[in-house]
Amino acid sequence: MLRKLARVAIVVVVLAAVCLSFSGGRVKAAVKPVDYMGVRVVAHTPLEQKLALNLLAGNTKFSLTEFKEIKDMAYLGDRVNKVIAQNPLILGVINFGYQYSSKSKVMTVQYTENATRMKKKQQAVVGQSKKILDSVIKPRMTDRQKFKAIYDYLDANAQYDFDAFNEGSVTLRDTTPKYWTAYNPYGVLVEKNGVCQSYSSSFQLLSTMLGLNSIVVTGTMDGGAHSWNKVKLNGQWVHIDPTSNRTNNGIPYMLYEANDTFAKSIGYEEDKAFWTDKEIGMFASKGKLNDYYTQNKLVAVSLGELKDKIAEAKSRNVDYAYIRTEQKFAPNEVFALLREVTLLGKVSMTTSGNGKYLALSLK
Repeated sequence: MLRKLARVAIVVVVLAAVCLSFSGGRVKAAVKPVDYMGVRVVAHTPLEQKLALNLLAGNTKFSLTEFKEIKDMAYLGDRVNKVIAQNPLILGVINFGYQYSSKSKVMTVQYTENATRMKKKQQAVVGQSKKILDSVIKPRMTDRQKFKAIYDYLDANAQYDFDAFNEGSVTLRDTTPKYWTAYNPYGVLVEKNGVCQSYSSSFQLLSTMLGLNSIVVTGTMDGGAHSWNKVKLNGQWVHIDPTSNRTNNGIPYMLYEANDTFAKSIGYEEDKAFWTDKEIGMFASKGKLNDYYTQNKLVAVSLGELKDKIAEAKSRNVDYAYIRTEQKFAPNEVFALLREVTLLGKVSMTTSGNGKYLALSLK
């Protein structure tokens, strides 16, 4: 299933020609951490912090003259894209421009809504997020349990906005206004409806509010623009895609605690828009694959193992067997096993992730 991510268009206005550590899995910030509406602002330099606070406030024009390090639009754009991707309460940036001369540097921003309306939506999102966390987070939960609680909540309480997706817009500028919220956490958390960008930003917001290590990742899935998350568990960064869940594609935990190699094998490709180019490599996920299906012994290497997994699921009297395979089996072979185990004349199967994930009907 293809999803799209609304991209930020970059507009450059040139007024005059001028020449202008990461350690242990955490960026060393050069600024004192600040909050916005009680949520930690993701920014690691004075420039990033000023960008974030102005974009969160919905300011349409502000000075960057004090930042001598801004020597070209590529440098600024890299930081702006990171700040927007990692701070979910920045809602609806359509495009931004950069006006500079030998004496001043000014950034201009266009949003989907004015600052007053944006603030009301931010307040609604934060208020709803607090209610969600109060309902799903229990005392003494581990980080892994907290991430799963967030994922399960989004799976059970929201759905993919296919109307917004089917509109086919590439940027927010081209998107019909009624679909704007489908691209930010207001969609999934408040309206219970959104595309991948809404899911990943919602997951990021809830994780950040719990003090967990999480980032938003952008790229493609099966060639279509997509957004998901990476989280840090036991010293390793791993992929979690809250959009690809049981509600939206019939497969639960399709990309869940997986490494880079496996993510790529089922159609995921990261780009470099979600973090600064110099630091993006620190989020590489190179550990041994220990995804949800591995942890729960739901992986079948052969047809014989697949048959055993189906039989085990049937013994638990569940409606579906969810299994990940190491290879893509022919549908007729899978159907034959299903009929043999279930004794049903008519059987059904849903596949995803390049055919490696199976949802097999047992009743």
